[in-house]
Amino acid sequence: MMNVDVSINRFFNSIVHLRWISFPDLGLNETFYSYYYAEARLYIIRDGLTDQLFFVKADSPKDAFMKFHKRMEDALNAGRYVDGGEYDD
Repeated sequence: MMNVDVSINRFFNSIVHLRWISFPDLGLNETFYSYYYAEARLYIIRDGLTDQLFFVKADSPKDAFMKFHKRMEDALNAGRYVDGGEYDD
């Protein structure tokens, strides 16, 4: 697994050199996120506030953002539904 570790460390060190594209450039009103296209339908979405990276396979940057957005919404709502109904606090 050493080759994987070396690759991960190289990627981590190269992040600062990537050309991130902002979503407003595409007409999306998302100022906190930017993306990098890594070829072969792989997009990396970067959260501008936390610098977290999200890897998404998609057909376009807009599609990548929509998939990412749905994943985040699903995660935020995961605790709201219990036994098929909405959870009451």
